[in-house]
Amino acid sequence: QQHTFMNQSMPSPLATGNSNLGRDECDLVDITLIVEKAAASLTLLRPVLCDENSFSLHDSMAALELMDRKMDCCEISAELVNPKNNPDFMVPPRQIPTGLHDEICPLPWAELTIDDAADIGMEILTRIESLLGGASVAESTYTCLYAHNSVLLEMKEAIDSGESLMKKFGSMITSNLSSSMTPPTAPQLLVYTQVLGMVEISDVIRSIVLHADIYEEEDFSVSTFGLQFSSAGNGPRTIEVMKVALLSLKEEPDNNATSIVKNIISFQSSFLQTCASLAKLAAAPGQQQVVREAKQLIASGASNLRNLKTMLESKDATKESSLNQSGFSISSKCFDPYVYRPLVGNSPVRKVIFNEQKQSISMLLEIFLEIDWAVCDLLLLGTTLGRIRRLLNRVSKSSTNILSRSLIILNLYFDDKLLGQHLLGELICSDMKRLMGLPKVFLDSKYGKAFLNRLAKPMYDSLKLLVLNRNRQRSYMEAIMFHDWSCLQQEAQIVDANHREEINVGELLPPYFTQYTLYFIVWLMDHHVALGIELNLYSGHHDLSTAFWYRDFLLASLLNTISLIRNAKKASKRLLDTESKAKNKKQNGYKSAVDVPPTEDEIHDDIDTMIIGLKRTLCRGIVRFIAVLNQAEILDAQSFEFTSYEVRFHKQFESFFVIKQPPPLTYNDFSNGSDFSNVSQADLLLSASDCFKKCKAVVDNVSKQISSMDGRLSPLDKNELLGLAKVCVGNSVFLMKLTQKINSGDIGKEKVEFDFESTSQFCTVQIN
Repeated sequence: QQHTFMNQSMPSPLATGNSNLGRDECDLVDITLIVEKAAASLTLLRPVLCDENSFSLHDSMAALELMDRKMDCCEISAELVNPKNNPDFMVPPRQIPTGLHDEICPLPWAELTIDDAADIGMEILTRIESLLGGASVAESTYTCLYAHNSVLLEMKEAIDSGESLMKKFGSMITSNLSSSMTPPTAPQLLVYTQVLGMVEISDVIRSIVLHADIYEEEDFSVSTFGLQFSSAGNGPRTIEVMKVALLSLKEEPDNNATSIVKNIISFQSSFLQTCASLAKLAAAPGQQQVVREAKQLIASGASNLRNLKTMLESKDATKESSLNQSGFSISSKCFDPYVYRPLVGNSPVRKVIFNEQKQSISMLLEIFLEIDWAVCDLLLLGTTLGRIRRLLNRVSKSSTNILSRSLIILNLYFDDKLLGQHLLGELICSDMKRLMGLPKVFLDSKYGKAFLNRLAKPMYDSLKLLVLNRNRQRSYMEAIMFHDWSCLQQEAQIVDANHREEINVGELLPPYFTQYTLYFIVWLMDHHVALGIELNLYSGHHDLSTAFWYRDFLLASLLNTISLIRNAKKASKRLLDTESKAKNKKQNGYKSAVDVPPTEDEIHDDIDTMIIGLKRTLCRGIVRFIAVLNQAEILDAQSFEFTSYEVRFHKQFESFFVIKQPPPLTYNDFSNGSDFSNVSQADLLLSASDCFKKCKAVVDNVSKQISSMDGRLSPLDKNELLGLAKVCVGNSVFLMKLTQKINSGDIGKEKVEFDFESTSQFCTVQIN
């Protein structure tokens, strides 16, 4: 048993890649006396061999699997090491190397070639992409054996110690070396540079995500399993190493491998500098210039990734890595997805899967470009609250990577300014003036100033909401925002009442602050229901009918609020025009008012209103389509044993109960509002069909208007409009087929499906 145990504990040749190391050649140590002494010390009062002060629940759970080869020893199937191995044969995972010349598993170093550097670099890109995709650093970065501290520090000692790196490699390139120096080779420098870049990038990414603190477990894994990032590089020094590495490539033959390495290091340099600069912006006059420089770096790095994709598609770049004499490729000797297993402890072996190199590069390209339009464009174009909301709404709908969203949070509010550029109170004032023409006298009053200070935090939360993981936005609204905005609404009513009393105009003065808060409350409620539909939280035709019916009510309330806001703006404009005419007549005689063309933000507001009307009509059409199916008895009624429709309705919309205006609806309201029993089937079919036809006309109109706009500020992009058009046309077609079947009396047991493929918030009711 001792012999078997010791053999099991030794690293397997299959795991190490060393085919010459056999089990029989291992040096065994006799531990009989140690075990007998330990066993003799056990008593009924002290039955465990451990320090009771440090023995935890985790240790006790681990003890349950003591000596289990899969759990306690973290052994893995030999097939995971090499597909040709016997899957039933268990081997220990490869140990973390102690250095380049590890006794058990030495890493390639002296024999490295440019081709090896290219292969290693491509694998490094898959690890960076895996980290950004949610894997921990242990499962991504540190599956590269070169990345571990002991190895990386030894590489640094050989390449970047003592004298200047540029001087050393400048001498190497010009061949003016002293006879006593044994310089590192170019492949060694290139491997060191790529590994150092990966570790630095991983550290910067993790730091950004941790500081922003909006990540969810599906976004990012912060656990390092005890691994520490190496101190071999630090920002500017790493960039200098990359410059020297690129310089060394000029002396190498111009081939595919050289081009691959050059593009990889150039991308790493651009990526690292971009993230580092955007994570530490300062509210200074030079901020805009820093952002523009970041956009240039992104364009350069994106070009490098596109070059890599092109080279991978070529014959030379896609051929498999050559195998060495032992039958192992350079990648298998330098990367091991299970090397971190002993750090994880007693848990089932998780199969680590990395994307293909071409797919990883495509994902990295997408993530890098997201930083350009999601972060940089926000900092450059976000000059008003309306623009900032539109830019962040695009970020929310695009399911942007956690890195870009974290950079947005870090720059959303710092140095007491929004985006580090604008005072939030001033932006809110400008937004209220633009939307409703609020006279300056109300903003300068003591009530107005106090309310604006109170409004700042909820307004910031409404912006932050759009940067959160889309699956978590509903929870954030329920936990924080609904209660805050409900209290804010009551305070707004008090402010408006005080203004009426001070000016002594009674009910003639529009309730500016109340209408402004009502607009955002209704938008939040609609966003809450829309996300529920998108996340498939409403199951079955009845729940979908309640959700679309409630959205119909909320969108109608939003349109009504917008109408009141515009009327208030007209009233304010008439008041200002009257005062201006009286002043001009007194001073210079009467002058006619000059019509001012609408601003870009006002044009966007008009399109937003059209889109709200479009969505409302679409919701109404879907509700009536489902009602037609119920009338035709095509849909089966659901039966419940422990719940009911009323209870489900209450639970689905109970978060709205804290809001006083608009009043929360009940199941009785839904039953009465969706009761079409007194409407003929033909009229109901015609009404539903008209809804979808009107929607299609609005989609065409909106599409024409936004075609000439800046796509970054457009309320909807072309893909969203196309999806809405498909929903309108699809529902119209299936309604026509249903009408034909009803008229012919050919109604059987039809199969109904609710298809959300075209757009995630509206369905096509398919009848098969």
